[in-house]
Amino acid sequence: MSSRDHILSSLREAAKPFADIEAPSAKRLPMTPLTEQDPKALLDRFVKEAEALSAVVYQPEGDEAATQMVLDLLAGQACALVWEADWLPLSGLQDTIQGAGIEVVMAPDPTVYVGITGATAALASTGTVRLQSGPGQLRSASLLPSKHIAIIREEQ
Repeated sequence: MSSRDHILSSLREAAKPFADIEAPSAKRLPMTPLTEQDPKALLDRFVKEAEALSAVVYQPEGDEAATQMVLDLLAGQACALVWEADWLPLSGLQDTIQGAGIEVVMAPDPTVYVGITGATAALASTGTVRLQSGPGQLRSASLLPSKHIAIIREEQ
């Protein structure tokens, strides 16, 4: 038996690292049923579920109020880890933050206390926010800072 055959034989005879998994049944129910369909009911459900997870949900009226809300949440901060402007649903937010004397950080920094992101979607049935990472959308903006501000439009 060649060395190659010996190695392959040993691998075939070795114990499997995982037990066989049962195939899922063809009839699967959604884990979190969602009966509401109108936008107001979906928003209410999202808020309820998110707050149950200890999130704080703000619902400012309009972009100007939302921008002011972000500034209020940043009070006392010297800097914030922020996604690039193209990925934030509030136009001019970075400029406004900088205009308030707060440094906009665009690279992972463990000393930054607040991260600001947009969101791909908000899931009403679970109160979770779906984020996408990529160029200009640092994953660390939501994971590294102690406080995460996700800016979400109602239609999301």
